[in-house]
Amino acid sequence: MSPRTKQQLNELRDERRKLIMDTALELFSSNGYHATSIAQIATNAKIAKGSLYHYFESKEVLLAEIFTILYDELMLDFINNSNGTMKQKEAWLFIDKVFDHMTSNLLRWKMFMQLSVQPGIVEILMNISRDKKYTDYLESFYFYFANSESKDPQTTMILFSSVMKGFSFMYLFAPEMFSTEQIDSVKDFIKKNFLKYKNIKSHEKDISLGDNERYILL
Repeated sequence: MSPRTKQQLNELRDERRKLIMDTALELFSSNGYHATSIAQIATNAKIAKGSLYHYFESKEVLLAEIFTILYDELMLDFINNSNGTMKQKEAWLFIDKVFDHMTSNLLRWKMFMQLSVQPGIVEILMNISRDKKYTDYLESFYFYFANSESKDPQTTMILFSSVMKGFSFMYLFAPEMFSTEQIDSVKDFIKKNFLKYKNIKSHEKDISLGDNERYILL
């Protein structure tokens, strides 16, 4: 048998990384992040514990990578095309992408939601969100609300996030209860009631993104 090519080795490494992350997410969501050990992840992934450390140096790094990949899938298109201003069209496209991604990756999102409400996980999410590429994106979304025509942009932002997260929880744990038409109606409601502002001026107000705003938008 001829030796594997560099491309084949890279593909094998990527496959194993994905297997480890998928296994870890399943265990984190069902057993709890703090109750899950590296040894359990390795056993369930059918990978030697020592080999797992070649891919992820710790459980914390593994968790961060799971979140980072999900964030990248949702945000990178917008981060790469951002000029510091979130326009209404971009905000609407983001809503479409979130709903499409969620409905196409139902089990993964459900496990992610189960994990995100566990003790100590919010702090980890906050640390990841401080990466510059995510901060730039979160700031542009925050500026959309802060520089909008809303009389109370902070409350508008809180309600927007609450509706997004609340519907996501309801849908993910009982998707059979919602028709495609109902999902589309929710998207339209969010766009027309929370993202209705067209005339947004970049950084018009003296505002900054603090931990409170960062948490609301995560």
